Amino acid sequence: MKIMIAVPCHETLDVRFVQSLVSLQSPDNTLLEFLPGSLVYEARNNLAQRAIGYGCDYILWLDSDMTFDGNLIGRLIESIGDGDFLSGLYFTRKTPYRPTLFSRCGFVEAEDGGYHPAFERVQVVPDEKFEIEACGFGIVFMKTKPLADMFAKGELPFAPIPGYGEDLSCCIRLRRDGHKLYCDPSILCGHVAQVVIGSTEYLEEWNQKPLA
Repeated sequence: MKIMIAVPCHETLDVRFVQSLVSLQSPDNTLLEFLPGSLVYEARNNLAQRAIGYGCDYILWLDSDMTFDGNLIGRLIESIGDGDFLSGLYFTRKTPYRPTLFSRCGFVEAEDGGYHPAFERVQVVPDEKFEIEACGFGIVFMKTKPLADMFAKGELPFAPIPGYGEDLSCCIRLRRDGHKLYCDPSILCGHVAQVVIGSTEYLEEWNQKPLA
């Protein structure tokens, strides 16, 4: 198994992300690639092409504002099984804190005959691994083949679809091509802001008021 860790980033990295990265226990044949200073959708497309060109079987997407345990990769490998796509669980950096997961992500027909985006966040996170329709790419472990198949068709996996960012656009294309997307909530990660947002902050807010 050959894995590429892909980090689209700014010119500098948060020290908390760096601390997580240096603690990461990586299997043999694991590569690490940074791509600073690009538009994020261009960075993701370029990093995906690099992973494919290197002959990687999997790509681990890590945003440079995430924190995670050193055993992250091993847990992702174990959890993904023979699947194509797996996200860890993390939350938005700003209040109201919400999971960066979507139970619905697509389009509905408008009265004028056109289509407009329609999406719903996951409101209650299950205890076990569960299927999602889309997610942010802060921590995503996926096979490179679905991306290679898109490139082979002349399609850029992360090109933004009107109404969506590059991450949800890729998720829409993956599901269109028949791939199932999952989240393992036991793989809990932090999202760096002025504080690290984790399950405690999310649950405290959940207990105060219902999710929107």
